[in-house]
Amino acid sequence: MYNLQNHNKKFTSLELVKQINFFRGEFQNKSELAHNDLLKIIRDEFEEEISLGKISQSKYTNSRGREYPMYILTTSQAKQVLIRESKQVRRAVIKYIEELEGNLTPQQKRLYYKKVPVMTVDMLAKELNISTVTVNKMLYKLDDGNVLTGNELKYFKKENSYKSSCSLLRIIYHRVADTIARNLGKQLSDYFLFDCDKYKLPLEQMQIALKQADNLARIGKQISNKEDKDFVLMKASEILVNIGLWDNKEDTDYDINSLDGWNKKCKIGNNLGYINRQLKLL
Repeated sequence: MYNLQNHNKKFTSLELVKQINFFRGEFQNKSELAHNDLLKIIRDEFEEEISLGKISQSKYTNSRGREYPMYILTTSQAKQVLIRESKQVRRAVIKYIEELEGNLTPQQKRLYYKKVPVMTVDMLAKELNISTVTVNKMLYKLDDGNVLTGNELKYFKKENSYKSSCSLLRIIYHRVADTIARNLGKQLSDYFLFDCDKYKLPLEQMQIALKQADNLARIGKQISNKEDKDFVLMKASEILVNIGLWDNKEDTDYDINSLDGWNKKCKIGNNLGYINRQLKLL
């Protein structure tokens, strides 16, 4: 099965056609649906919405480096496109989409530490379908020692309404979880994105903007003159606001030892990692 991904309950036409063809192969002896033919169906089905700009058109690059168009659909629009498929295929794809809509089950509910998404060892083991022993061994090799005790653990439990009598807890940030996943040849889900993140641009443009913000933040932190430093860091914050990841254009706090500074650093890194993984699937 093609691993259809969704973020903010949206899907690309390229992801959708791969899922349609998977279930066509499962249930019937029918030729595959070409992505170009799906685009024609979308244009016919949503002619008015496309003309009004209510459905976004984006681009993807194939393995030969050539660019082609694709559409970004909401879950309801993706389901509407399926009306032209057979009953079996339609039901199977819709069921799969609905499962993805609720893919953050109570056991997978995002946990945060100081407003940044984290996982426990048990959660990462379930995410990657491996044992907790394997996770702990890999954490040891990576020399990752983010263990909460005392007041830090109390803060974590309060922040997440976390019910446990444990006296210490190992937490895992995105960078380490992604390293473990890649070492095992696996893909992380969108777990490490922030609940409040709302992408305002197609993935390719989000990727470019995030890299620009990251570069500006790095450059700004090295500038000694306060006025120049604040100007550059505000430009980084302005980019984050424009793409839907921050809410204060005049923010100049990129100190990783502060709550807001660490929060922005993780927002940039986590979202950039997720988008890079998504674009590799296209």
